[in-house]
Amino acid sequence: MALRARRLDDWCAAFLGRHPDAVVLHLGCGLDSRVFRLDPGPSVSWFDVDLPNVVDLRDRRVGHR
Repeated sequence: MALRARRLDDWCAAFLGRHPDAVVLHLGCGLDSRVFRLDPGPSVSWFDVDLPNVVDLRDRRVGHR
């Protein structure tokens, strides 16, 4: 799982490097903390989308961006 997450982080970071003003729509994000690991910067619009109860749990456990 950690290697998979690292690979996806690398792909996402490379994309954001090529598109510094990207809009990211992370569907079914669950408790994923990729946005915190990548810290994309203020020019990137990042939206984590999931069911309301999952978003509430994530905000309580991981923090709110």
